Amino acid sequence: MNKHVITLIICMLCLTGCHNGPLNDKPTIAVSIEPLRYFVERIAGDEYNVVSIIPEGASAESYEPSPKNMRDAAGSELFICIGLLDNERNIVRSLKQDSTAQVLELYKSCFVMEENGHEGHAHGADPHIWLSPSNGALMADAITETLARMNPQNREKYLINNSLLQSEIEILYVMAMKLAEQKPGRKAIIYHPALSYLAHDCFFEQTAIEKDGKEPSAAHIKSVIETGRKNGIKRVFYQSQLSAGSVRAVADEIGAEPTEFNPLAANWLANMKNIITLIYE
Repeated sequence: MNKHVITLIICMLCLTGCHNGPLNDKPTIAVSIEPLRYFVERIAGDEYNVVSIIPEGASAESYEPSPKNMRDAAGSELFICIGLLDNERNIVRSLKQDSTAQVLELYKSCFVMEENGHEGHAHGADPHIWLSPSNGALMADAITETLARMNPQNREKYLINNSLLQSEIEILYVMAMKLAEQKPGRKAIIYHPALSYLAHDCFFEQTAIEKDGKEPSAAHIKSVIETGRKNGIKRVFYQSQLSAGSVRAVADEIGAEPTEFNPLAANWLANMKNIITLIYE
């Protein structure tokens, strides 16, 4: 055999031996939003290739899944979603008809509130259940149980990883409770009411500029400004999917700072800690 051919074969074997293998070598879990990737990877480690359907910079409520998104979900072993968003429900219906992928709808394991802040159930409810330490703990348990059913040989690993995650969530909750005790009656002004669950967990009151999903009236804006001035509000929060211009006029009238946060941030735990810290600063 030509020595150049032998050399080429040896090089190819070395490259193959040093490569960790393509992502396709791993089974895939599809998640509807980026924060759910955090839970899967904390619990399952690098066991799965995890793909997110709704990008981190998109709107969870209005994003329209692409054909590639649908293929990613259909080709997965498990699709994990909140289960309260219209785009998620469309994917779930499609999977139940045309795919062998299992589906985990997390709202079924969580505390669910109606849009007006009262306890509610399923569709028509406030979908932002993941923005909550207590629901985060419940979601982690549900994901752990599902993975353990799918891979009973790895059950102990999942339980250990979930226990570590639960400890960190408990530390987050204790931090929030201490802040709430130090600064009782804290209020937060936000454009779109995405923090209802966090407000419930952490004992602050959320006031939204947006009214019933519509642009606010002049009277409502005036009321929000009065609330902000009366309570010495330092920040007016808005989701990163919105323009700062949506809140700047209100913030200027209050003498507060427009403050961006991303409800779909990839590192769920760090994001929760950051939002709580900003609210209670």
